[in-house]
Amino acid sequence: MARAHSAALTILGSLYPHLALRPRLVVVADVNAHLARDLAGRFGYERVERDWRRVVAATDVDLVVACLPPILNREVVMAAAAAGKHVVCEKPLAESAAVAAEMLHACRAAGVFHGLGAGYRWTPALRAIRELIDRGDLGAIRSMRASFMLDYAADPDVPLLWRFQKSLAGGGIAIDTGYHLVDCARFLVGEIDAVQAVASTFVSERPLPSADATGNRGEGADRTAGGAVGRVDVEDATAALVTFRSGAYGVLETSRVAIGKRVSLQVEVFGSRGSADWDLERPDEFRVCLPGDEATFGYRRVLVNPTHPGAAELLIGGTDGTSIGWLGQECAMWNEFLTAIAEGRPGRADFVDGVIANAVIDALYTAAASGTRTPVVLPAGL
Repeated sequence: MARAHSAALTILGSLYPHLALRPRLVVVADVNAHLARDLAGRFGYERVERDWRRVVAATDVDLVVACLPPILNREVVMAAAAAGKHVVCEKPLAESAAVAAEMLHACRAAGVFHGLGAGYRWTPALRAIRELIDRGDLGAIRSMRASFMLDYAADPDVPLLWRFQKSLAGGGIAIDTGYHLVDCARFLVGEIDAVQAVASTFVSERPLPSADATGNRGEGADRTAGGAVGRVDVEDATAALVTFRSGAYGVLETSRVAIGKRVSLQVEVFGSRGSADWDLERPDEFRVCLPGDEATFGYRRVLVNPTHPGAAELLIGGTDGTSIGWLGQECAMWNEFLTAIAEGRPGRADFVDGVIANAVIDALYTAAASGTRTPVVLPAGL
């Protein structure tokens, strides 16, 4: 994700020529010096640090981007806020809603901008579906289905990276890609009141990783440390039935052991007048089913075009469906964040969204452990 944010910030000025603030990549910090130097060399950062505290303290840094395992976010965000730096934090914001709320209140007290890196709500196709919902074209939303399926953990030889350890990740796939499902559900349908859920772990032990193992699969010449193994203490898959404040319901499912699913995010919304869906594997199109002639009634495919929210700047070829793809959502997100900072207003995806998403995930874990329907409880002071 550090590479994704860096790439987006690098091309942002070309996509949005009227952007009020132009980003400059100043410094990158990583405990792994090789990774830091690689990122700096690729994207033109001016210098590299081993200690993130030097980034927060730097007088030539205005905004800090945290791309870390969730457990580590709090310390960085709190220090950045105390230093008067704006903050953008990758999702999930924290390991729990209580910790996320601490981070929100610290940023509010310091008067700094806080943005949540939940990128999928910025895809033009999902934003177009949101417009259909807001206009009432789909009628009253009755239900939604969303799934985020991956297969990187189906291989038992993938090492025990941080995503398999509760002490670093705060949870398993639910707090990782399930967080995206919650954000998309809230973005399209509204607030979630209660959750029922199940969760499963299918690979309980994994080889310990080498120092240079990165990514979801432990990429690197020697991705494991040898014959030693460690215990996986988080879930590989989860499914949830959620009820929305509006009275609608949703089915959310995510897995990292779904063989054949590389990065498969699918979202479907069903209303009283029509339906719509979107598939990340076909990101530049979505489908709608609206009232029409009986002989031709059904879903029709719509290519993303300049009439859709945020699409015009991302259609590099100048024609429908020729966007810059997955990276485009990051660019649209950063355009919003930098515009919000310039205008002195909150961003349209901030730490409030992060706290609420964390609260839904908290409820999911409680529901999966107890086998009972669990209400979503928000921390005080939102």
